[in-house]
This record gives sequence, structure tokens and C-alpha cells, in this order.
Amino acid sequence: MEDFLERIQLVQRKQIKLPVDKSEFIKAFRQNVDEGEIGMFSGMFEAFTTSKNRFKGNISNNDFEIRRRKVLFQRNQLFARIKGTFRQQADHVVVDLTINGFSKMIIPFYVLTIAFYIFFITTISNGLELLSPFFLFMVIHAILMFAIPYFVMRRSVKSTAADIEKELFFMTREKSGMY
Repeated sequence: MEDFLERIQLVQRKQIKLPVDKSEFIKAFRQNVDEGEIGMFSGMFEAFTTSKNRFKGNISNNDFEIRRRKVLFQRNQLFARIKGTFRQQADHVVVDLTINGFSKMIIPFYVLTIAFYIFFITTISNGLELLSPFFLFMVIHAILMFAIPYFVMRRSVKSTAADIEKELFFMTREKSGMY
């Protein structure tokens, strides 16, 4: 499943090298990420909090799992999750990231949508020809109903990948005094 999601660009892997010590990186990372659960219903009132941090999640000594904070009145909410591990390599920290934009909540949507289209087309199509305008409209509508969530998730992965790379880079520059 993970390979399939990676091929359709709903999962992206990255490796980032940062010129900072691992302990300093963990300290800076924890200052810029709010501790908390990142489950499906854990952030219901998260948009009403007043935190300056852009990410929320859990960080341990060797790995982390975070996601972007929900912000009030932000139109393009990004729901991709970032799992990662970090290790010291010489004088650098190597961060291996997996950005996952696929949510298991989309599976019931796709199953119900398929069931709806099968039911609707079979009940209505008794007296219609295969190439009637109604049938063509339903096919185009079905394609849009499946494609729009896919492209939203894919855009979320790309945007989150760019954001986390920038955040980690600037977080370490600020900490090491290179600013």
C-alpha cells in the first residue's frame, strides 16, 4: 500500500542534512512544535488556540510525528502528516522524513461514492442508451468526485514537504547563529 501511495504521489520521502548537533536540533525542534495528539478528532478546537508554532505533534529522542496546526479562517488547510527519524552523522543531523497525505477517512467517502454511482446508474439507465447525455454527465461527474480529493491530498503533500524543509532549515540556522 505504501508503495502504491508513493507512486501516485500521496506519500513522499525526503532526507535532509542539517549542520547542527543532534541535542541542539531536538531542543530547537521541541521549541517550535506544540506537544499534543495529532489524531483525527484531537484538533477540533485547535484553531482557537493562540500558539505561534506552526506544527503540532510528538517528538522523542530519535523520531517524531507531526502535522501542521489548524488555523482559523485558513482556506487551504493541509492535513498531511510527517513522520521522521533523525540521527547524528559526523557534525550533521540527518533527518529522514515520510510525508503522508492519505487519510483513512477518505476510504469511506470513496466506497460510498462508488456505491452511489453504481446504484444511481443502474436504476436510471434501464431506458437510456449507453451514450446518452445523462450517462456522459454521470461519468464526468464521477471522475471529478474522485479526482478532486486526490489532487487536494497530493497538493497537501507537496506543500507540506516544502514547508517542513524550510522550517527545519531556518530552525537550525536560528539556533546556530547563522542568521
